[in-house]
Amino acid sequence: ETLKIMLTDWIQSASGSQDITSQINIHVLPNLLDPKIWKTDQSPSTESNGKIRMGFFGSETHGLDLAMITPAIQKVLMTYPDQVELCCWGSVTEELKTLPGVRFMGPYDPDYHQYAKRLPDSQIDFALVPLIPSRFNRAKSPIKYLELGISGIPGIYSNLEPYHKVIHHEQNGMIISETVNDWIYAISKLIEDGNLRRSIAASAKQDIIDHYLLPQHLNKWENLLVSI
Repeated sequence: ETLKIMLTDWIQSASGSQDITSQINIHVLPNLLDPKIWKTDQSPSTESNGKIRMGFFGSETHGLDLAMITPAIQKVLMTYPDQVELCCWGSVTEELKTLPGVRFMGPYDPDYHQYAKRLPDSQIDFALVPLIPSRFNRAKSPIKYLELGISGIPGIYSNLEPYHKVIHHEQNGMIISETVNDWIYAISKLIEDGNLRRSIAASAKQDIIDHYLLPQHLNKWENLLVSI
């Protein structure tokens, strides 16, 4: 409670500043995955019931993000009515929930350990990770890439700050602008090209194992704690 009050007072006092980070000694370390939670040797199960499954994972706070690409999803479902379905965990738009081929899988699971177990078992062939271009979204980390990558699930990501430095297009992911046509193109390409899906999934997983696991970076935390 004391910490909450202190943070609230600081935010209020700094709210008039253009750069509040200059008023306090702040260090930001990148997100990493704990291999005790995220298993590196687990392979995802895919193509359930013969259909290619697109996945969207996000709480209700991501409603606007999903709404941004809803027209693209509608077009794709019309183009591939018997081949594709969309599975949504946590959030689904009103326009999508009534469409054939859209399944709402339930609310977002706040239990992180259970989420880490369920994601590789979700039977998703590729994931959609849209972000509207907002200041809030631009300040996010690429955590969704880390979670999907270690789970062996290829993803299509918005071309914003969280992802454009870590995603290499058609290598470890698809990096896409916010236009509907670009999302239709990227989704259609992953639907039609199974080899590309598998290649992206393998590259992303290896990238996470090589660069984004916690034990590899403990020295950064140790050095920072010593320095402050």
